[in-house]
Amino acid sequence: MQQAENPWRDAFRLLGRTLTFRTTTEEFESATWHSYLVGFLMTWLAGFGRTWDDPDAPVLRATGLGSVVYVVVLACLITIFALPLSRRRVGYRATLLFVLMTAPPALIYAIPV
Repeated sequence: MQQAENPWRDAFRLLGRTLTFRTTTEEFESATWHSYLVGFLMTWLAGFGRTWDDPDAPVLRATGLGSVVYVVVLACLITIFALPLSRRRVGYRATLLFVLMTAPPALIYAIPV
């Protein structure tokens, strides 16, 4: 009996593979919206966690939405600057997903010291 595919499990598997440097471009290009949602959630949590105890933080930073905007712009800039340097064209969506999947280590900022 073959196990049915679970898109959420695949999204977290991609996250783990990204953080351990084992992903391929094809995995990013064939990812579903589940992977993007997990990436945006991790980015939002990291952004929110950075300033959760700062009462003077600006609204955009305090809500974590500044980090979400930041990764979208960063992925755009990486895509633009990488275009003339790469032999194989990697699209914006794959670049965005890669940047999103590197957000979980930033959750360390949320740990109170």
